[in-house]
Amino acid sequence: MSELQVTWFLLIGVLLAGYAILDGFDLGVGFWHLFARKDEERRIFLKAIGPVWDGNEVWLLTAGGALFAAFPPVYASVFSGFYLALVLVLLGLIFRVVSIEFFLVSDWNSEPVGREGQALRWVPTELLDAEELLPADVPVIAALQRRH
Repeated sequence: MSELQVTWFLLIGVLLAGYAILDGFDLGVGFWHLFARKDEERRIFLKAIGPVWDGNEVWLLTAGGALFAAFPPVYASVFSGFYLALVLVLLGLIFRVVSIEFFLVSDWNSEPVGREGQALRWVPTELLDAEELLPADVPVIAALQRRH
């Protein structure tokens, strides 16, 4: 085994350990979140992981990329052999992200505000034709107008 292979092996090990430690905390909070009885308790759990939960998946994705770069045959074996398990993990990560984001919004009674200073406003669906929109939005607008 060459020195470069050992280096990559250690790097992938560090990346997987980083994911297990950092995202393990998030998964633990998610587990205890299931047993919270009050909405306030749930919010406390989510605020504990709020600043960092989204970045922890990067460790896992980077480990997968490093495995592909350093050991392509191993990557091919692992990803073809455990395809269903990896797809389920990926779907679980996606649904976790969606559930956390939707849980944090309980109701909306305000006006939209652009994060970068752009002007935003509510527009009724029947007036969408008068707006400057991308061509890809035309079928979506047509479908919205048919529903109303």
